[in-house]
Amino acid sequence: TLTYPSSIVNNGFMKTDSSGNLSFSASVGKVVQFSNTFVTTDASTTNTFPDDDTIPQSDEGAEYTTVAFTPTEAGNKIVVHINAQAATSNAAIVVVIALFKNSDADAVKVAFEETHGNGPIVMNLIHEDTAADTSEITYKLRYGSSGNTGTVYMGSQHPSGGRFGNTAGISIHITEYDA
Repeated sequence: TLTYPSSIVNNGFMKTDSSGNLSFSASVGKVVQFSNTFVTTDASTTNTFPDDDTIPQSDEGAEYTTVAFTPTEAGNKIVVHINAQAATSNAAIVVVIALFKNSDADAVKVAFEETHGNGPIVMNLIHEDTAADTSEITYKLRYGSSGNTGTVYMGSQHPSGGRFGNTAGISIHITEYDA
């Protein structure tokens, strides 16, 4: 039996089956599906996530949007990338965005940033997932502040109203890669 280092096996050209048999494959790591959602809904909330060392819960913050995605094959890698435009009503508010999967109570990924004024900030959140099967997955984006008093605005919303004709919005890219 010849053993290959994982760096060679996982380079996109070789893969192993459930018995450990090694084979060459040009499709490993290949994009098999891509979904892009651009949400232009302006929203605001004063809801918060606790400012502590606990995982955000699905009943904290406020729900901004949901996106459904159906994997093509069990075991494939799924990468969710969110680019969010946010603003706050006053200085020193920690803006939180949290990604949830299906009806799970715990967030699967969180991004946060402290503002130093009420100007806009851009936040990125990237989560890697593995498809358990080919059932639809619902990803939910929630937002709010981290225990601070104030309002968090999402999308093109700003304390002074909408900006730039709702072209800022929130981009959600979901890419499925062949495993």
